[in-house]
Amino acid sequence: MEIRDYFTILRRRWAAIAVVFICLMGIFTVYLIAKEKKTYTATSKLGVRAERRFFSDADREILRLNQSGYNYYTREALLGSKHVLDYASIIYLAVKGVDFKDDDVRERAFWKKPDQEEELKKLIEKHGLAKVTTRNGRIITLDPNREAIKAKLLEEGAPDFGAVNVVKPEERVQLISLTALALSPAEAKLLANSIAKGAVVYSRVEALGEVQKMVKEVESHLDRLSDQKKDADVADTPLSGEEELQRSLQSDLSRLEAKLEDLRSREEQIKLRTRSLWSHEHLDSTPYAGVQDNEGLTSPILEQLRGDIIALNVSTATKKFVWREQNPQLQRMRAQLKELQGQYSKELSRVRRVELGKLSMENREITGQKQTLASQRKVKADELQSVKTKVMKLSQLDGDIARYAEIQKQLNLRAPGQRGFYEFEDVAASTSDTPNQWPRSIGLFALVSLILAVAGAFLVEYADTNLRTDYDIRRYVNIPCISLFEEVKAGSPFILRGSPKDPASENFNMAASIVRTYLTERNFKTLAVCSAIPKEGKTTIACNIAVAMARKGLRVVVVDADLRIPQIHEIFSVSNARGLSSVLKGEIQVENLDDAMIQTELETLCVLPSGPVPESPNTLLESQKMVDLVNVLRARFDVVIFDTPPITSVGDTLTLARLVDTNLLVVAAGLSDRRSVVWAKQMLTSVRGEIFGGVLNFVRRRQVSAYYYYYSYYHSSTGSKRSKSLRGKD
Repeated sequence: MEIRDYFTILRRRWAAIAVVFICLMGIFTVYLIAKEKKTYTATSKLGVRAERRFFSDADREILRLNQSGYNYYTREALLGSKHVLDYASIIYLAVKGVDFKDDDVRERAFWKKPDQEEELKKLIEKHGLAKVTTRNGRIITLDPNREAIKAKLLEEGAPDFGAVNVVKPEERVQLISLTALALSPAEAKLLANSIAKGAVVYSRVEALGEVQKMVKEVESHLDRLSDQKKDADVADTPLSGEEELQRSLQSDLSRLEAKLEDLRSREEQIKLRTRSLWSHEHLDSTPYAGVQDNEGLTSPILEQLRGDIIALNVSTATKKFVWREQNPQLQRMRAQLKELQGQYSKELSRVRRVELGKLSMENREITGQKQTLASQRKVKADELQSVKTKVMKLSQLDGDIARYAEIQKQLNLRAPGQRGFYEFEDVAASTSDTPNQWPRSIGLFALVSLILAVAGAFLVEYADTNLRTDYDIRRYVNIPCISLFEEVKAGSPFILRGSPKDPASENFNMAASIVRTYLTERNFKTLAVCSAIPKEGKTTIACNIAVAMARKGLRVVVVDADLRIPQIHEIFSVSNARGLSSVLKGEIQVENLDDAMIQTELETLCVLPSGPVPESPNTLLESQKMVDLVNVLRARFDVVIFDTPPITSVGDTLTLARLVDTNLLVVAAGLSDRRSVVWAKQMLTSVRGEIFGGVLNFVRRRQVSAYYYYYSYYHSSTGSKRSKSLRGKD
């Protein structure tokens, strides 16, 4: 369904909704007035102290303490907690029946002063409701007696703490108001004061219990830390001595690291020297004066050979300019130079081998020293790590012990002063009458009544199976709705003698245009107008559509195929002495059809009445003459419209549905049951009758208001008047 369909239902059922709404409102109002009784209110007030925590969040996380008592209750949640209500119940049962003899001073002192709770203790123990301990006139422990409380509740009745309203203050105003509602002034005062006193006593008891619990927890932590020192064998070891030993070991380890670093540096130098000697193994063995060669390798023999080679080279170079190459003396000098060079190379190789041997031996010595120092360093490092672990553990244990000792000292100092964070600020010593409450509920009950009324309207609408809108036809019958007609029935305007610009005429003209377009596109000429049940206005609709099509210049004939209850002759005011039955019975031949038809006021519109009512209409409609008649009418006219009897009443329409080209189904809004219409459609489909669409009759004016708005605007601008017309029949 669309949203507008819901509004349509509300408009259609507004009267029922209004009646149901008024009735429900009356019932609710009478009920509220009759139920309401005179009540009294009393108000007590609690002051809220600032919440104090013993430890910071960091301390709590490190120490892993569970501070779960009153300090971590939210103030409003505590007032409604089961524990406070249990304490309040004990106080209520103990004080109920106590007569303060209108002494406001005594009553206020009894409830308000915390150091005068001995009297309250006596009342509680008198009834055996709990075991109470006081200190300095204040209740510090309260152990409830469940069995005695249960018996007392059965005897006196349970207190109605649900009638106590807790008003949450602003954050800046540390005050909470407790307003009790009861049928008597004494009961209202007792309820308000009991829950306030219960909150004060409970928060104090919980505060003291929390401190004692935390003291025991801190003591257990101190015992555990002492045991850990004994297990770690550091109970008698001072922290300062271990720290001094740690510094000494750290110094020794640093010295060993320095020696190792020196050995690594010397080892690297040896590697570089060895690599350099091996890389100069094939250097030129011819020395030149003033040039250092062979990586500084030297010996007396090398120096002697070097000097001889240099002198002989100089002498040979000088003689080359004087002697020829073939000079025997020059050849001897060159042979001598070559021999000296060979000796020099051999000596150089020997010196290099000696140097490499020395370097190798030194490298082995360094390796041994490194191993010795590494072993010593490992021993020192292990010893240092052990001392570090011991110092760290000892430092942590000593720090935790000092912190827990400080916390224990703080707890012992603060324990006696714990009072909770509630303080009785104002005692409910007087009461006031409450105004009538029922007017406050009128709005709520009005809303409930309206919802129930609307829900009832939709429930009735859901239970109603009648088709009322074009949406219903599309949804349930699954055929298009081509037009909506306003109250077309017996007594409705007949457009033959009405104005063509009359709203009804215009509406039928639009429907006729749709029918004409459909028939023309499919080359159809015959159309049966049918309905599921009687009194749906199909006859008047068939006649008016025929008139509208004839006015468009089409040759139209209206055939009254309802041989049981004919009506077309009454609508057109013609004789019914001869007609369709006369032709089907053979009294008039099909060739002489004009003898049975009647010309209307319109030149292009003819009427074929039903004629005298026969004994067996269905037999006549199933005859071959009916088939011949339909063919003749199809040949002579542009459009042939048959008016048929209701489908669910007789089978004549199904017989005719096989002969015509298509069918138009008329549905009466609010009268046609969707099951009947769906059944009629199924019957037409079963005989292979085509259904062009449907029209919705008996529609209210507002459903076709768009057209009437246009029509009224048109006529107001032209100044024309609506013409009167004749009445049609169903």
